Amino acid sequence: MLDYARIAHNDAFARLVEERIRFYYSADRACPITWEPSGEDFFSPCLAEADTVRRVLTRAEFPAGSTPFFLKFR
Repeated sequence: MLDYARIAHNDAFARLVEERIRFYYSADRACPITWEPSGEDFFSPCLAEADTVRRVLTRAEFPAGSTPFFLKFR
């Protein structure tokens, strides 16, 4: 939806989507490994969320390597 809003220059919709992304995801930390594909899934929920959030947050808000979000993968 965010890609569509930006390509279509629908600024009001883009702002809404960005605000919802920030509201739902920006405080998430330590993505649980149990969310990862079980062999029946195609997409990684953790990577999909990280990709979505990186499109909205600034570099200062989205740490290099997104360490806090992927903390449990270490």
